[in-house]
Amino acid sequence: MPNLYEALIAMVRDHWKSHDNAYPQRIELNASDMQALLDERKLVNESMNFPLQPGWEHIFLGTPVQRADVSCVVDVNGQRLPITLPSSEVAEK
Repeated sequence: MPNLYEALIAMVRDHWKSHDNAYPQRIELNASDMQALLDERKLVNESMNFPLQPGWEHIFLGTPVQRADVSCVVDVNGQRLPITLPSSEVAEK
């Protein structure tokens, strides 16, 4: 099942590839997406027994995260890229 955490990892990696390893300016998330990302990140860290560092909720893969009305990734040039969850593939038999 696709989730926001995995979608953002893919978007940041694609940004690195497309922009000579430059980080996006920021990730902007609406309130529900922000809560979903925080919940998913906390679950990943707790399941791997990694401690959460102070301020962890304000940065993701080296990119600042902030609240906004619309969820997007702001690339190095200031362009807003909408966050889309990849559709899950259904195996047919």
